[in-house]
Amino acid sequence: MNKMYSENLSFVIDRVCVGQTFTIRYGDGLCEALVLDESKEGKIVLLLLQIKRKFDEYKNIWKQSGIRKWLNSNEFLKEFDESFLKHVKETEIHTEDYVTKDKFWLLSHEEVGFKDTYKWFVPNKNTKRFDYFDGSDEKRRRLINDESCFWWLRSARSSYSSYVGYVGDVGSVGSSDAGYYNAVLPVCLIN
Repeated sequence: MNKMYSENLSFVIDRVCVGQTFTIRYGDGLCEALVLDESKEGKIVLLLLQIKRKFDEYKNIWKQSGIRKWLNSNEFLKEFDESFLKHVKETEIHTEDYVTKDKFWLLSHEEVGFKDTYKWFVPNKNTKRFDYFDGSDEKRRRLINDESCFWWLRSARSSYSSYVGYVGDVGSVGSSDAGYYNAVLPVCLIN
């Protein structure tokens, strides 16, 4: 995987491609950003933060979740450098049968290339697999502090009102209670 550094972020954004990473400032440290997809609107990037949080206390509904509120709050946004935030664009996020407008969001099971043959998750309208994910577990596997981790998706489990999708430590997709602590790997559109 090729890395680019964000000393001149406009330069990097123009040149970074799907599968490449670049670094940005987050809080007192640095965070890697992985390019997942490109379109005429810009590039979709996954931020490899080292944060674990609950999805919510009791519900699996993205538009009402505590994690969505936090990802778009001043508390979260103030940790980024202004030079990065000026490139982040508010985006329509299609989840189940509703649309939210978010600067930062979580991926869905469709976007990470999970084929839901058993209909575990509520389908999301107008979502597609991002170019980076080829359907293999290895592309979904992520490390936090050099350890494999579980990370949240925004996909609601269809048969349990408090279960939400996650990507497991080996890259497989499953679901767990929204009150558990899993890694938060937000996504944003930059241009």
